[in-house]
Amino acid sequence: MPWYSVQIAVVGSPPEVFKEAVPAIQEELEARAYLRRPRASWDAGRGWLVVQVEDELEDFMLETAELRLNDDLSDVVSACTVDWEDFDLHVLDVTEV
Repeated sequence: MPWYSVQIAVVGSPPEVFKEAVPAIQEELEARAYLRRPRASWDAGRGWLVVQVEDELEDFMLETAELRLNDDLSDVVSACTVDWEDFDLHVLDVTEV
């Protein structure tokens, strides 16, 4: 199966909660050995947490990437943030590597 770089925005409220959690989220992503080259960053212009990982996907469908990573990212974000009211995950980009 080919490998893809998947970039996902974590959009939530209040945004400050997610901005402050970037280091903890990065650490938690790195602890999951099956996630290849994880990177968490803050997009100040949009007020989003952006997570990028590489994953093996059978096809280039955005829906496939979102489904495969949704549970993991939801668990990571929930574990690393407090006082969040709501968040959603949105696939920004999927690129073959």
